[in-house]
Amino acid sequence: MDIKQRFIHIRDFLKKYHYLWEMEIIERYPTLPQEEYTQWAQDLAHYSFDSFTELENKLNFLQAEASFQSFLKELKDLIQLPNKVPSLEESQLKPGVTLKKHHEIECVSSFLQNKSPGRALDFAGGAGHLSHCLTTKNKIQCLCLDSDRTLISKGRQVNSPLIEFRQADIIKDRKTLISMIHPGSLCLGLHSCGNLSNQVIRYFEESSATMLLNFGCCYHKVSDEYNLSQLSQGDPLPLSQHALMLATRSHTIVEPKDLIRREKVKRYRYSLHMLTQDHQLAPHFITLGNAHPTEYELSFAEYANIQFQKVGIEHTFCEEFLNQYFEEKSHEVCFYIRLSLIRNLLGRALELYIILDRAIYLQEKKYNVEVFELFKRELSPRNIGIFATKLSS
Repeated sequence: MDIKQRFIHIRDFLKKYHYLWEMEIIERYPTLPQEEYTQWAQDLAHYSFDSFTELENKLNFLQAEASFQSFLKELKDLIQLPNKVPSLEESQLKPGVTLKKHHEIECVSSFLQNKSPGRALDFAGGAGHLSHCLTTKNKIQCLCLDSDRTLISKGRQVNSPLIEFRQADIIKDRKTLISMIHPGSLCLGLHSCGNLSNQVIRYFEESSATMLLNFGCCYHKVSDEYNLSQLSQGDPLPLSQHALMLATRSHTIVEPKDLIRREKVKRYRYSLHMLTQDHQLAPHFITLGNAHPTEYELSFAEYANIQFQKVGIEHTFCEEFLNQYFEEKSHEVCFYIRLSLIRNLLGRALELYIILDRAIYLQEKKYNVEVFELFKRELSPRNIGIFATKLSS
């Protein structure tokens, strides 16, 4: 894969569909989107949750008209990555390790076979589950770093001569930690949250480490640390907090029951947002926190009154009016829900924009770089790895 060319194509694609991903669709109410997007959403209104599941999981929707089919085909091509998910033998879960974490650890261990780093620095390694696997299976010495004293203490309880545990602040203790990175080391971040991915990259860049393996997550915590590469800075794509959250939640396998539950929530939330706009109950869009699941079992009027109380909005509407408003708005609410389903499809492209930008930053520093999927999507949707090595001098 040509990383730079893929990045440019994704950037151009995202620019083209900027309207869809820049903000939550309901925030655009009552303004309707351009005619093409309106037609896409109206077409989706006629199909089942099984069809929507196929659309969200595989970008397949055979009934779509030509422009939507073209959109799906281009998007599917752009998010395809080299697949390096290994075939693993079934092994027993260790206490305190989820199936997801177990799968990730086994895949990383398999990938590092025959790579032979002198030492691995396991950034934000917690209790050292990954480090323990690498010392046992790969015979790699590990330095497990985490800011959480409790997790570090827990890791030390499993005695291993090949692992050193250290409580450290990745940012404040930079000078000390860099001095501990031996020549030939691997900088390893298995789901480096938010800006931590960029910190791990900088440790690799500024030290005598020769290998980097990093998996990002929690992009909504990235703050302004994206558009790192010179290529992206030449024509930067600003990413809103809504876009970063969309990237964070992307690529998750859904079932019809998940979409049914999501729609039930959005019917109530979207109706309430429309009500506040139609009756000018607030001067701007109000973000509603997650309601308790039982609140979506109430009548809309009961739900609305609970939410209004939470955000401090006063009104004089009776329950009959509120429930009638909900019924009258149902068709329009459905339209915006279908638009939000289309919006969800762009999350993986946004994630790739962030990750490929990091990869290009490393290429611009003259490192060898690969980007690929290493975990099964159904177990770990944040499955994109960056592997970089320094060129031999």
